[in-house]
Amino acid sequence: MTLPKIKQVRAWFTGGATAEKGAGGGDYHDQGANHWIDDHIATPMSKYREYEQSRQSFGINVLGTLIVEVEAENGQTGFAVSTAGEMGCFIVEKHLNRFIEGKCVSDIKLIHDQMLNATLYYSGSGGLV
Repeated sequence: MTLPKIKQVRAWFTGGATAEKGAGGGDYHDQGANHWIDDHIATPMSKYREYEQSRQSFGINVLGTLIVEVEAENGQTGFAVSTAGEMGCFIVEKHLNRFIEGKCVSDIKLIHDQMLNATLYYSGSGGLV
């Protein structure tokens, strides 16, 4: 049995800084006011008085949800959600797609390794993949 190759990767976003209100989704910080996840929880920004009251006060929820859809040559699709929003869409469709499209669906280890190493320059630790 021959496994299909990946035909295309697409990305969308929802919520975050461009939304009217918290949308939740893959970004669990993107919630409405008084949600428990935004309450008094210690973060690296808690040491600054103006940011100690909530996680959203320093913008933890601005990214929103990233939705990635992968389509195989045979028409099958799969999807995943994460926190990355509009910025993540750009990175997936303009940079990471070259490591995904045209690969066999079973090449997961190779695809992951290439994406990880290609994104080291974004955060210094491959934090995007």
